[in-house]
Amino acid sequence: MTPPLKILIIDDEEDLLAMLNLSLKNRAFEVEVAKDGQLGLSKALSFKPNIILLDLVMPGIDGWEVCQKLKTDPKTKSIPIIVFTALQSSEAKETALSMGADAVILKPCDNDELVQTINKLAGKNKLPT
Repeated sequence: MTPPLKILIIDDEEDLLAMLNLSLKNRAFEVEVAKDGQLGLSKALSFKPNIILLDLVMPGIDGWEVCQKLKTDPKTKSIPIIVFTALQSSEAKETALSMGADAVILKPCDNDELVQTINKLAGKNKLPT
C-alpha cells in the first residue's frame, strides 16, 4: 500500500485551516498545519511534506517570503507549492508563479479542484478514496 501524501498547510485563518485539515484528512492525506510563515518554514523541514498549500497574506513572514525561502533552500526547493489566496489579480498569480509556486488557486475553492491540483502535482491521476 502506498503511504498517504503529506500536505503542509500554511495559513493564518484558523477556520480555513480546520476546514482544509478535516477535508484533506477525509480524503486520506496526512496533514500538518502551520498558523504563520515562520512555523511553516520550520514544519516544512521537520514534516517533509509532498505538497505545501500556502497563503500569501499573513502577518509576520508572509507567503511571498515563505515561498522564496522554500524555493531557495536545497532541502525544500523540490516540494511543489500551491499558493492558496484571496488575491484576485493576475499580477499576484504571475508573481507567485515567478517566485516558484507550482499552482495558484483562488479562495474559496472547490475541494475537488484542490485535490485534483494536489494529485496532479504529486504525479497522481486519481482522487484518493
